[in-house]
Amino acid sequence: MKSPIKIFIIGLLTLAGCSNEKLPKFNVIQGLRVLALESDVPEINFDGATFTPSTINLTPVVSDVYGAGRTLKFNVEFCLDPGISLGATPNCIDNPTRTVVSSNQTVVATGTFLAPNYTGSLTASAVDFSTASGTALAIIAQKFASATAAQLYNGINLLVVFEIYPDGETSSKISSFKRIVFSSATKTTKNTNPTGLEIRQSGSEITSLPSVESTLEAYLPSAQAENYLLLNKDGSSISKTEVLETTWFLTGPEDVSCSKKKECTPDGLFSMSRTRLGEMNTFYIPQVSVPTTRGRVLMGVARDDRGGIVSKRYCTGICP
Repeated sequence: MKSPIKIFIIGLLTLAGCSNEKLPKFNVIQGLRVLALESDVPEINFDGATFTPSTINLTPVVSDVYGAGRTLKFNVEFCLDPGISLGATPNCIDNPTRTVVSSNQTVVATGTFLAPNYTGSLTASAVDFSTASGTALAIIAQKFASATAAQLYNGINLLVVFEIYPDGETSSKISSFKRIVFSSATKTTKNTNPTGLEIRQSGSEITSLPSVESTLEAYLPSAQAENYLLLNKDGSSISKTEVLETTWFLTGPEDVSCSKKKECTPDGLFSMSRTRLGEMNTFYIPQVSVPTTRGRVLMGVARDDRGGIVSKRYCTGICP
């Protein structure tokens, strides 16, 4: 029996490495994976008692490319950030603010999440922070009340945890999380998600994976890099501009051992795992016969450095 798999994706996928890093295994989509957790609102307002908006919509981007259409289940819960930046485990276990949103729910197929591909966005789950118990809300309010002016302005984190697993295999959960920032009303301009992500070739958006070696760009309008302020402890502020970075994912062979070898990647290979605005990424064509029983999927996941996120999916072959 396989040992339980526990994969925590930090914020998501804050894995170490430079933008010119050669493609590591995490960019090759093989088994059950959570590629991103998108929230329609990455930062919300809190006045000490009430969240505005109180509900965010969480959209997981998931792949189960070799799952053969098996039934998947998922759980969603949230809690006050236990201190991940200080080394705490990114989960809500034993957290006094833990609130279960949904448990053992069946993944419903969507237009881009169907067998045999199983790579795409799931139906969004509504996460209502006002459903926390009175005790949990009191703890959150106390955290807010005891925070410094800088902390209230820059924001405090709620942790939304998403778990997915094959039906009947609860010991094989893939766990990921997203931090939702809540900040005071004095911060009138909250962070928003970047929009307009396109994978482009020679200035035009691709419609499928290239058939020849190509230079690609993860394009985002430059205006999507928002300007914002960070407040220091002494009350002074620092003006900053978001850094937008795109992680490239590509379906690959079921055999994990050859995930970094160009000669055994039937879906192709990228020269870089992540790129920033204006950086180019080389796509190398497959060196063996491409699969005919499923689609080849490219996923671009762009993030700002404050929790905003947007993804874009491209597919060649069998593409629901």
